[in-house]
Amino acid sequence: MKRYCTLVLILCLLLLLGGCKEKEKEFVPGDKELIHLTSTPKGGVETYQIYTTNIKIFVDGTVIIYASDFVRWLGDGDIPQTVFTITPEEVEQIKQIIVDGNLYNLREDVGNKDGIDGVIKKMTIYAESGTHTTGGISVSNRQFVRAYDAIENIVREELFIYTGEINATQLKGHEKFVNRSVEILDREGGPLLDHTYINDVYTFVEELDDGNNYYTVIEFNTYGLDILKELTAWASDEETITVSIHVNGSFEKTVAITAPISDGKMYIQQNDEISANALVEKIKSGM
Repeated sequence: MKRYCTLVLILCLLLLLGGCKEKEKEFVPGDKELIHLTSTPKGGVETYQIYTTNIKIFVDGTVIIYASDFVRWLGDGDIPQTVFTITPEEVEQIKQIIVDGNLYNLREDVGNKDGIDGVIKKMTIYAESGTHTTGGISVSNRQFVRAYDAIENIVREELFIYTGEINATQLKGHEKFVNRSVEILDREGGPLLDHTYINDVYTFVEELDDGNNYYTVIEFNTYGLDILKELTAWASDEETITVSIHVNGSFEKTVAITAPISDGKMYIQQNDEISANALVEKIKSGM
């Protein structure tokens, strides 16, 4: 009798545990988004190369490839994106990949638990009943890898062209950024000061009874002030000191200094406020 009760108890526990097992969700596509793939490098690359590549595919065949999450976008304008259409057959192929890989029920984190460097890849699957995201860093899960690669392969050509353009823009911007400079040269073109001596640049408006004077002001740090004091100690209307300002290798302005500079501020007179602001922004781009 004791053995019988024990057996019944074990059977009840097994039935209870079996009933607690989470039922798998059925994947039924919605009528808008279908799947969203992302890829983000983590470690092992330069900062300007870190961004997320997005591939968003819709049920009607529309595909949007775009980049996001830059550490710093180095392009001149907005971040571009590319939009195109795949065939209905390719859409059905992607649906079948989702079903065959059981992606809608794949656990959320399939990445390398010990991963520090690598690529973070994720897939968000859209269904009538909701969304499900799966992925991780340096993923080796076969279901995930096969599905991700197969879907990416459908848009591989467009993806290659797009990421090539983004990478070229980032590299060009990076080279421009690391080579930025502000140089103040003497009459003969010899170096006097550079951007490492500058604290701030701003516009100053001097209000007068008969109008306003507009200046771009370069404010130097303590080390720059010491150089300016020595350089301009004997400056006067009769002993004008002429310097030129160059930003990122290009000549911008000639400045005539007619009085000693003791406050670390170089006032550059401009025709109007627009011109003053423009030079401020130009100099800041080289700092």
